[in-house]
Amino acid sequence: MDPIQHNKVFLFIVIFVAVFLSCEDRRHYPQSLIVADSLADHNPDSAINYLNDLAPRMSGVSEADRMYYQLLCIKAADKAYIPHTSDSLIRPVLEYYEQGGDPQLLPIAYYYGGRVNMDLGDAPQAIDFFHKALDGMGNQTKYLNIKRFVYTQIGELFVKQSLFDEALMAYNSAYDCNVVLNDTIEMIFSLTDIASVYNFRDNRIEAINCLRKAYFLTETIGSNDALPNITNQLSRTYLHLHQPDSAHKYLQLALAHPSITTRDATYNIAVDVYRELGLQDSSLYFCQLLLKSDNIFNVRYSLQQLANYEACNHHTEASMSYYHQWAECNDSVEQLNALRQAAQMNAVYNYQLREKENQKLKYESKIHMGIIVASVIICLFLCLVILLLIKYQKKKNKFLSLKLEKYQRLVSEYNSKEQETDLSSLKSIKATGAYNN
Repeated sequence: MDPIQHNKVFLFIVIFVAVFLSCEDRRHYPQSLIVADSLADHNPDSAINYLNDLAPRMSGVSEADRMYYQLLCIKAADKAYIPHTSDSLIRPVLEYYEQGGDPQLLPIAYYYGGRVNMDLGDAPQAIDFFHKALDGMGNQTKYLNIKRFVYTQIGELFVKQSLFDEALMAYNSAYDCNVVLNDTIEMIFSLTDIASVYNFRDNRIEAINCLRKAYFLTETIGSNDALPNITNQLSRTYLHLHQPDSAHKYLQLALAHPSITTRDATYNIAVDVYRELGLQDSSLYFCQLLLKSDNIFNVRYSLQQLANYEACNHHTEASMSYYHQWAECNDSVEQLNALRQAAQMNAVYNYQLREKENQKLKYESKIHMGIIVASVIICLFLCLVILLLIKYQKKKNKFLSLKLEKYQRLVSEYNSKEQETDLSSLKSIKATGAYNN
């Protein structure tokens, strides 16, 4: 099929899926944003262009649509592997969804809040956002697709902090999500992540088991995307087990399936494998290739190996040349490590300040809420007292009214009896003729 036709078909499928999903959920958002959301998942570069085209129309939309649009811009950039250089875009989005925006999008906003802070080097804040995302997602299956990536990012952050037990739990959770989704490719990546943690913990057997399982799945689906990473890890793991022949077997597979992202790692392993096998010329060849790397750590390692080789062969001048280059590289690496440690310490310090401020705000909020509750209780108590007083007064008035009625009745009866007595006396007098005298 013609590439242009293929792209048209792909775009049509994305739009069709987006339209179908919009009938099921998020009906209150414009169709254009639903399409952009789906496009960001499958073709982020196209999503970025599409969102840029939508930008002029966003000035006249509702705040809900505008914030959703901004969230999609962050998502598309993240999916396209464009590093986040500031949190200025995500902050208003988080504030909006935290203060009453669409609750379905709040966990998504938290996830991208974590991704932004990862790129900014603020690991504590990133982990905090990721955990908030997980809390918001709960056990809802509709979030499984993104939940697995949350766990993966948490695992990566824990590895960088050498918290390997926590990292292993996170990666295993990501793998479980992929199993439920029946996503074999992501299962493969999760298994390689788990294997890397086992290697960090010097548990080589478990690492090999995970990598072999990943390798089997790769062969099953006929995909070579993850093969270089799997074979690199297998080769390195067998080296740690002092089995250079097995390491060489998987190195050959890695070299047969070159990848730009794993090329330097393959060359690095090749230097060690061929040195262990006694094939020094091959080891030096890959050392020379590593010198062209953009990664200063690989360049430093290559210079160290070359300096050692020349020293062993009594080539003093060449050895000193490589050593001086290595020393310059090492100074740069030490500076980078110092900057990285300073950035990590600064991130932790800033996080602690934020946590302290949050605790203060929570305490003040708790006091304020206590005052409100106490005020409400006092008001209710006063209302109750007033009601009781009113009820008592009504009862008292009723009692007095009844007593008054009784008294009036008694008086009336007494007066009636007095009148009857007077009439009776008058009749008696008349009857005796007292008036005739």
